[in-house]
Amino acid sequence: IMSRDMARKFADQEILPTLKENERQEKFDPGIIKKMASQGLLAPHMPEEHGGMGTFV
Repeated sequence: IMSRDMARKFADQEILPTLKENERQEKFDPGIIKKMASQGLLAPHMPEEHGGMGTFV
């Protein structure tokens, strides 16, 4: 549940504010991937020692 809450908070703060404009312009901010990685949101199932959250989805 914690990872789901983290993902929701991330989306609310980092993705949703610019989503409509980015879709209208057909663009994607590649920096969002780096931000997701720094939060451990790209591979939550990976062990923490390898950069993941050590959880199962």
